[in-house]
Amino acid sequence: MYAKVAPSYRMPLELDVFDYLVPRELESVLKPGFFVMVPFRGRLIQGVVWELSGTPSIKSEKILSIHSAITRQELFDESDLKLLEYAAEYYLVSKGALVKAVIPDAPKRFREEPLNDSRGSQNIAAGFGPSPLLDRLAVKPALFLYQDKRRMLEEIRNWIADKFSAKNQFLILEPQIKSIEQTAAYLNESFPGAVASLHSGLSRGSYWKNWIDFACGKKSILVASRVGIFAPSANLTAIFVIDEEMPDFKQYDQNPRYDARSLALKVSESRKIPAVFCTGAPRLETWHAAKNQGWLVIEQKGKDSAVSTIDLKFERQTHNFSLLSDRLLQAGLGALQNHQKVLLFFNRRGWATSTICRDCGYAYLCPECQIPQIAHKNRLVCHHCGESRDIPLACDKCGGTNIKMVGAGTETLEREIKESFGNYRILRLDKDVDTPIRYNLDDYDVILGTNYLVKEYYGEILQQKIGVVGIINSDNLFNIPDFRSTERAWQEIRKIRNLAGALGAEIFIQTMRPDNKVLQSVDSPDNFFRDEIAARQSFNYPPFTKLIKLIIQNTNEELAQGLAQRIYAELGALVQKGAEILGPYPATPKKIRGQFRILITLKIPRDMDKNFLKTYANDIIIDVDPEFILS
Repeated sequence: MYAKVAPSYRMPLELDVFDYLVPRELESVLKPGFFVMVPFRGRLIQGVVWELSGTPSIKSEKILSIHSAITRQELFDESDLKLLEYAAEYYLVSKGALVKAVIPDAPKRFREEPLNDSRGSQNIAAGFGPSPLLDRLAVKPALFLYQDKRRMLEEIRNWIADKFSAKNQFLILEPQIKSIEQTAAYLNESFPGAVASLHSGLSRGSYWKNWIDFACGKKSILVASRVGIFAPSANLTAIFVIDEEMPDFKQYDQNPRYDARSLALKVSESRKIPAVFCTGAPRLETWHAAKNQGWLVIEQKGKDSAVSTIDLKFERQTHNFSLLSDRLLQAGLGALQNHQKVLLFFNRRGWATSTICRDCGYAYLCPECQIPQIAHKNRLVCHHCGESRDIPLACDKCGGTNIKMVGAGTETLEREIKESFGNYRILRLDKDVDTPIRYNLDDYDVILGTNYLVKEYYGEILQQKIGVVGIINSDNLFNIPDFRSTERAWQEIRKIRNLAGALGAEIFIQTMRPDNKVLQSVDSPDNFFRDEIAARQSFNYPPFTKLIKLIIQNTNEELAQGLAQRIYAELGALVQKGAEILGPYPATPKKIRGQFRILITLKIPRDMDKNFLKTYANDIIIDVDPEFILS
C-alpha cells in the first residue's frame, strides 16, 4: 500500500504530494488525515496523509517508507482535508507550504510515543440564562452587530452552554493576542478545563498541546488567531469570528496569504454549521453578503450617545489653534468637575509626523523604508522598522538650521492637555509608552491615546465613570489613498461611538469636514454602505470584482522595475477578458529589509480562473484578496 503525503515543507507550487510506502504495521490503521513522520531531503519531517493508493505514481524502488505515525487516529477528517486543499489552490501555494504554515511541529516526545486520543472530562458552570439573540442561528452565516463586547460575549457563552456536550466543539477567532487571552479567560470561568487558546505568544510546547488537545477532542472550545481556522475538529458545531472587520484575519506578511473570514464561510458551507461574524462596525463585503445572500442579521440594541460634531474651521476663525476646541475643552472640564473622566483619541503617535528643512525642502525619511520618520522628543523614529536618529540641528543636505517639525501626535496632545487640565491626573497610552507596567485607570482622570488604548484596555475602560469621549482629529482617518480608507474611517469612528454608548458618555468629533458622509452616517450602517457600495461598483472594486496584488521585489531597484514591467506587458491580454491592471507602482514603504518592492494590482471578474498566475508563483509574491493595495 502507498500513501500520498504532503510533507511540512515550503516547496514550490508545482510540487504537491509525494508517494510513500506504508509500513506493514500501519496498513490496517492508516487513513487519509493521519499525521505522520516521513523522510524528506535527508531528514525526518512531519506530514499529512492525503490519500491511499494501491499503486505509486513513480517507480516503486525509488519510494521511501513512512517512518511513523504521530497519532493513533486521523486528525484531519474529509472536511479538514478539503479545506486545506481549497486554501492551497485558492491562494496559489503548494499543499506542503500550507501544511508547514498552519500545522505546528510536534515535539520530539510525541513523534516517538503516539498520543492517547481519548477525551478528558470537562465541566460546565451552571446558572446561565438563555441567548435570545443567538437562538435563531441555523446552518448558514450570521452577522451579529453588537455595541458592547461584554454583552456580546455573554450571548456567545450562553449559546455555547446550551449546546455544550462531550461531543460538540466550538471555534472562536479573535484578531489579536490580547483579545484571545481575555476571551479565553472569560470562557474558562464558565467552562473550566474545556478551553484552549492558540496564538503566536505561546511557547512551542504550549502551542502544540493546545492544538492537539482540541484536535483530539480533549478541549471543547478553541479561542485562536486566524490560524485557528485550520485546527482539525471532527465535531465542530459553530464558528464565531469576533471583530471581523479587523485586517488581522488576513495573513499579509508571508505565504500562504489566506483570509480566515473567507475560509470560515467555506467551513460553514461544507460542514453545514453556523459561522457568526460579530462586529460593532462591519466590513462592506460582510454587510453586502449578509444583505444579499440571506444571512441571519442579529442586532444588539444599546444606548445611543449623542454625537456632537465640532467644525474646526470655526475654531480657527476665532483664533483657537489648539488641538482642543473650546467646546470639547469646556465639556471635558464640566465632566471632571462632576467627578467623571475624559477619554480622548488621537490616531497619530509621536510629537510631530514629519521633519523638513524649510530652506531647501529636504524631508527626513527612513533610509530603509523611505517613509517619514516621526519625531519623539529628541529622536526621529521610523514606525515601520524602528530605525532612529537624533533630531538634526542642521539640514543634512544644505546645512541650513531652519528645521521644522510638521503635524502633531499624541505627545503634542499630552502637552496641551497638561496645560488645560493641569490639576488633574493625565495618562497617555500608545505603543510608545514603553513600560511593562499595566496601568490602573482608576488612578487617572484624563486618558488619551491611539486606538491602542481600546485594544489593550477595553475591559478596564468600561469599568470607568467616563462622561466625555473625544476624537481629536477625525480627518486624518480619511486622507489615506486606499479604496478601503473611507470604510476604515467609518469603522474607527463607529467603534468609538459604540464605546461611548456603552459608557453612557457624550461623544465629540472634531473635524474640518463636518459634511463628510462618514460623519453624517456614523449612526446608520444602511446609509453609509448604500453610498459606499455604489462607489465600489462604479470603480470596479470588491465585492464586485476580485483583487490580486502582485509584489515584485529585489535588492536592485532596476531589476525589480524591469521584472514588473515585463509581467505587466505579459498580462496585458487580460484586459480583453474584462480585467483591469493597475501599476506598476512603488509600494509603501518602498523598501523592506533591503528589498525594493514594486506592485501590480489586478481587478479580475470574480469567476475568472487564476491559474494564469501559477507561472509567476515561484518568482513573485501573489496576494489574493489583499487588505491593502499600497503596501
